[in-house]
Amino acid sequence: MLANGLLLGTHWTLFFLAVKIANVSVCMIGMATTAMWTAILEPMLVKKRSFRAYEFGLGGIMIAAIALIVGSDFNYLSGLLIAIFSAGIGTLFSILNSGFTKKYNHYTIAFYQMIGATLIAGAGILLTALWKKSMPNLIPSYQDIGWMLLLVFFCTVYAYAQYIELLKRLSVFTIHLSYNLEPVYGMLFAALFFSEHHLFGPLFYCGTAIIFISVIIHPFLERRQKRVLL
Repeated sequence: MLANGLLLGTHWTLFFLAVKIANVSVCMIGMATTAMWTAILEPMLVKKRSFRAYEFGLGGIMIAAIALIVGSDFNYLSGLLIAIFSAGIGTLFSILNSGFTKKYNHYTIAFYQMIGATLIAGAGILLTALWKKSMPNLIPSYQDIGWMLLLVFFCTVYAYAQYIELLKRLSVFTIHLSYNLEPVYGMLFAALFFSEHHLFGPLFYCGTAIIFISVIIHPFLERRQKRVLL
């Protein structure tokens, strides 16, 4: 579990590196490949899981939908490739994690894996310091501390523990398919808190509709696949 936490930390580090090198839009397009990564890697790593062409197809549709929502800005190839690699690492982490959920409590899993992720984050800080030959300022303001506590306990630790619990009931692909709703509610929150209503163009609604339809029809396709196998 600790070693798998190292994969989680690597996934997070590469995600923010992609944002730093490129921008959020390019990073979200790269992260949209998670469903496709799952459709490819899960049958290779899990014996009982067969390759499903419709899941691979839904993964490709998700990439197109996210590209519509965030805009097709492919000027940062290196950032896009890092984001795609980050999605692959995150997918590998999730597939391995699904095996732990059958044996251990989800809070126990989260505890050890957060330690592993913290080790990677600490190593990233040290590498940054060596690269720039100066230690970054790690002392947050009082206002930042409040936001960090909210993000750490509610948006990361609690949400992550519940995600592990969901792995007991849902497939990795189903969860990763729903990940693609992140840009949608991210933009909705941006409009709510920062009045960024200009983000809502025709392509936003078109991409959002595609994502919702894909998420809704997946359970029906999965049920149909199970009937065919029986």
